[in-house]
Amino acid sequence: MARKRPHHGSTRRGRTQGPRRPRKVLTGILRVLRPGVAVVETSEGTFDVARQGLREAMSGDEVQVFLADGRGGRKAVVHSVLQRATQTFIGRFGQAGPLGAVVPLDTRMGHDFFVVPEDPSPRWLGVAEGDVVVARITEYPTRYTAATVTLDRRVGSADELDMNIESVIASHGLATDFSPSTLAEAEDVVPAVGEALAAEPRRRDLRDVPCVTIDPADARDFDDAVGARRLPDGGFELDVHIADVTHYLPWGSSMDLDTRARTCSVYLVDRVIPMLPERLCNDVCSLRPQEDRLAMTVRMRLDARGRVTGYDAMASAIRSNARLCYDEVDALLSGRSSAADLPADPAEKDQLAEMLRVLDQVRELRERVRAERGAIDFETREAKVALDADGHPTGVTVRQRSRATGLVEEAMLLANECVAKILADAEVPAAFRVHERPSAEDLRRTILPLDEMGILE
Repeated sequence: MARKRPHHGSTRRGRTQGPRRPRKVLTGILRVLRPGVAVVETSEGTFDVARQGLREAMSGDEVQVFLADGRGGRKAVVHSVLQRATQTFIGRFGQAGPLGAVVPLDTRMGHDFFVVPEDPSPRWLGVAEGDVVVARITEYPTRYTAATVTLDRRVGSADELDMNIESVIASHGLATDFSPSTLAEAEDVVPAVGEALAAEPRRRDLRDVPCVTIDPADARDFDDAVGARRLPDGGFELDVHIADVTHYLPWGSSMDLDTRARTCSVYLVDRVIPMLPERLCNDVCSLRPQEDRLAMTVRMRLDARGRVTGYDAMASAIRSNARLCYDEVDALLSGRSSAADLPADPAEKDQLAEMLRVLDQVRELRERVRAERGAIDFETREAKVALDADGHPTGVTVRQRSRATGLVEEAMLLANECVAKILADAEVPAAFRVHERPSAEDLRRTILPLDEMGILE
């Protein structure tokens, strides 16, 4: 006699279970974190992608996924790719029989790409085995076919390039070239400080108020400056100036769109990939000494104990009096050098030396204020690899926190606090970075190692 099929909601052993949960379909952006590990960001949250669940999708693609139960919770599996994010990539060229093959330097891509025999681009570009190339995808991978590309540019041979750095650039999708339209727009930009002051009545002319830039000795762009004065009541006035980049970036222009896509400059061991074209970051928007520049300024008033009594934020025009490095400022503050040693106009040296001492006093007072609020300062060291003209490492320098770095840090921290207060008071929508309070268990776990180090009394 044939067995009856178990009815819905039962098992063969007679135990009941609920109806199987239907698979949920969502749309989101795929982010490959490292080879074989990915998440998909959807309107309902971020979900881990199941093993073998990427299928033909690549990082950045807009995808449709379904959620399935798996170990550790619900996992996403790519169902289809709605829109591709990658059109070109950097890879290493080689021969695979009659085909050319390009292996992406970005290991997260997870696919090899082929150049068909009838494609003349390798021959036209003079590409040889092992060369690094820019490849443009002509057919994306599917479940049944491989991906194909054509070659747009030869970057160089493996001997000519630092492949580790090139792999970092590729793996993070860093844009190394600006579009021709962006470069053309940048070439037409001039500081035009006088014109801006005439056209913007609310922009403050602070060119006669002393300020300096303080940066590492090898810095090339100077995007912030500081200045301070004693007030008759025993308090202080502190200025923080940030280069007014947005003045030169018309909304929706090529420069604006390129800058938004990059979001920040990237500092690698042997180069900087800038957020802005060089014309802006190293010239028009660089707060170089003795040159008029546009800035955004936060002016803060402090009492004799370093507590804030008032603040304003304004568009401004400034003129930096000197470009100083940390070592020069530390030498002055420690007494190892004098005002005469400052790289500034001789008539301004004494005034600038006094301003640096005021900034140092503000630093000391603000550190005390933050300590009273429960702040913890960590003694950090910043290591930097020194390279020769050929890009080969010659040594490592270590920069420690000092009075010079501290006075810049305290000025910037205070400016950030004041700007945040302005935004909050005006109820302006803004993103705030808020650290959660540590849990009681986390605090308990820290007691033993701190006690072993002799930090707890």
